[in-house]
Amino acid sequence: MLAFYAQIKAEASNPRADVWWGGPGDPHMQAAEEGLLEEYKSPRLGELHDWARQLAEQSRFRTSGIYLGALGIGYNIDVLKKKGIPEPKCWADLLDPKFKDEVQVFYEFKNDAKAGLGLPMPAGIVRVYQADSRGGTQFVGEDRIDHTPKDETLNLKIGTAFDVVAERKQVDFQKIASNVYEMAFEVTLRNHKTQPVTVEVNEPIGGTWQMLTSTHPHTKTDAWAAQFSVPVASDAAATLRYRVRVTY
Repeated sequence: MLAFYAQIKAEASNPRADVWWGGPGDPHMQAAEEGLLEEYKSPRLGELHDWARQLAEQSRFRTSGIYLGALGIGYNIDVLKKKGIPEPKCWADLLDPKFKDEVQVFYEFKNDAKAGLGLPMPAGIVRVYQADSRGGTQFVGEDRIDHTPKDETLNLKIGTAFDVVAERKQVDFQKIASNVYEMAFEVTLRNHKTQPVTVEVNEPIGGTWQMLTSTHPHTKTDAWAAQFSVPVASDAAATLRYRVRVTY
């Protein structure tokens, strides 16, 4: 809907449309405030709900409500309890740093003879142990798997990396045409481990997209997703930068 607002604003001196129908109310109210819309009092205004008539009055009858949608926050109660994070009650709660992006830890291996396996694996819990500096073993995490035939790849999620931090931000947005946009993003990864790591960054991208530039090679893992592998040296940081063109 911001695209429609931008188009109406660009065509203010020579409008090509007669009616702007639908979408969220904010861009409509912004356009009304800027004088981009004409006043119109429908003879059936009295048939609308109170909230819709109030919107019409606030806009000086340059728009009115046609439907009401509810926005909500979805979250996993079990995950929040496990991390000791209180449930968010409003949008402001989501600004808490506790809800920032996390770096998850995965172990990937192939169920083949070369890995010491190569047998059908029944569904169940797989526990992962790792040798420590004193020659012992430490439990590092577990994950549930489905029935897995031999020679298939397993990907175990064993937890969250507390010593690898990710920060993501959008650094640019440009409208190229009525339905074409360019966006640029930065993902900064900080590794506080004593050994280097490679972080798999999965970025959701809507619409029909084309990667224009990127600091690291990408793989199109889905119609709506790009994947990057970003190496980060020990006790250092690395930044993934990419620019994408999207057509809706």
